[in-house]
Order: sequence, then structure tokens, then C-alpha cells
Amino acid sequence: MHATAPAFAKFRGVLCQHCSRPVRLPDSIVARENVLEQQEPILTQKWGSRIFPLRCRTCWGEGIYAMDQIQSFSEINSASL
Repeated sequence: MHATAPAFAKFRGVLCQHCSRPVRLPDSIVARENVLEQQEPILTQKWGSRIFPLRCRTCWGEGIYAMDQIQSFSEINSASL
């Protein structure tokens, strides 16, 4: 039997304000982040919303997050085990 290294899946998310666990962002927030990164700074400051509400799937706590709190996380892909 040959053991293989587990595969890691990367995702964009924030740390929950209540339990400090990573919370995966919905596709709509990831798309908004991409649009805001591509816009000129003046347009982003004037028209782009930089905050969003999000509910943790672990503790069900809801918080308000800013775009600058988004970071990359990795998780072990259980399908590869």
C-alpha cells in the first residue's frame, strides 16, 4: 500500500469574529473582491462597497467584515484521503 500526501484545496475567506474559525466566502463576495481589485482607487472609494455581512457555518455567529479582512486559507480535501 502506497501512502500519498493529502491534497489541499485553497479558498478565500475571513476568520469568524466569534469562534475564530475560517469562513469560506460565497462566490458573489469573491467576485466583488475581484472587481474592486481591478478598479481604479478613486472609483473603488466612491462606488465600491467594502463591507459585507457573513454567517459562520460552524458557530452560526453573524458578523460584518471588511474586504481587507479577506485572506487565503487551505483545507485538506477529504476526497483525496
